Amino acid sequence: MSAPTRTVRQNVYLRDRHRCVACLAFDGLTFQHRQAVGMGGTKRRPLEVDGVTACALCNALFEGGLQRKALRYGWKVRRNIGSFTAASVPVYYPAGWFQLIGVTRVPISLREAGRMMIAVYGEEYLEWRDAA
Repeated sequence: MSAPTRTVRQNVYLRDRHRCVACLAFDGLTFQHRQAVGMGGTKRRPLEVDGVTACALCNALFEGGLQRKALRYGWKVRRNIGSFTAASVPVYYPAGWFQLIGVTRVPISLREAGRMMIAVYGEEYLEWRDAA
């Protein structure tokens, strides 16, 4: 089963202040899996660090036109990241960069966020970061 529990979903919405991480919408919120589930992804139930809050439109766009931005900002996580987990990838919110630890957002510097992204993705991240 790859759907979050009701508690996990509510904790993510609370952590993200009931706003879409991309457009800050309050309406039509969904649990955005940061890493693929099903169809070759994990079958375990996601934890809070495995998801972010996204409106239905942005959630759909994270798989299309906003995919590069979603990867660059940690709203999505590549499938094959070796021994790393979604928790290893920081998330950008309008207030800055954060490391997700359980239900808590821990503020980190831009430099630390970059270091964490490069540790997970290597030089590939530098290409995403520099692409507009």
